[in-house]
Amino acid sequence: HCANPECFRLCPNHAFRKRRDGIVVYNEEKCKGCGTCTRSCPFKAPTLLPTTGKIIKCDLCFGKLDEKESPYCIPACPADALHLANSTEPLKDFLVKSLPGVPRIQITRPAVLYYPLRVGSQVFLENIEREENQANDH
Repeated sequence: HCANPECFRLCPNHAFRKRRDGIVVYNEEKCKGCGTCTRSCPFKAPTLLPTTGKIIKCDLCFGKLDEKESPYCIPACPADALHLANSTEPLKDFLVKSLPGVPRIQITRPAVLYYPLRVGSQVFLENIEREENQANDH
């Protein structure tokens, strides 16, 4: 979900809207299947379904979020790699803003952050915070 989503800006049918909380929501009834959104998104987030001729796109399970529940993908991730961050919380300085192989797009400003990992090891948020606290103690 980008701060300046190209899918929202370029869709000729106005099939996208952006909620106040930043979630980009798609309206299938307005979609004509032209593919403008799929071509404009550097992350290929909207995907055209050949069976319907319309797109699908993550909506961050906004209905669940509205009920104070997690989106389905977070508890389903086997590597515990997905987390929601509150945009009002200060960002930790150990976050990296880009990742090799992932486009770094300044125009759309995607709402994604990456935690650096050491090669050959799994590091979860708790481990990073523990290491940061140990480094501050020394």
